Amino acid sequence: FLDRALHAGRLPFHAWIKAIDVSNAGGPEDPSFIKLITINPGSYINWGLAPGSEYKVDISASEKLNDLGRLFELFGQTLPAYGPIDVRFGLNIDAWRELAPRN
Repeated sequence: FLDRALHAGRLPFHAWIKAIDVSNAGGPEDPSFIKLITINPGSYINWGLAPGSEYKVDISASEKLNDLGRLFELFGQTLPAYGPIDVRFGLNIDAWRELAPRN
């Protein structure tokens, strides 16, 4: 789902994503944990559980995509370089607004 959507370019922030790291899928530390490797070495996206398996733990995949889309609206092609972007439980967009570049 996520891989197809990113590679099809249907997500506005697809240019931010360099790779999808599933190396810990089913791992002992954080089962099915997905990390999106970004074009900025100072930042990555903690996606969390695989789409469809986040029931009552993470927010849904569509909510995560919506949050990332809203973040993209704030930052555009300039990816935030403020450490990990964690979308597992919802982004506080107002807090990110303070960090967004001024036009």
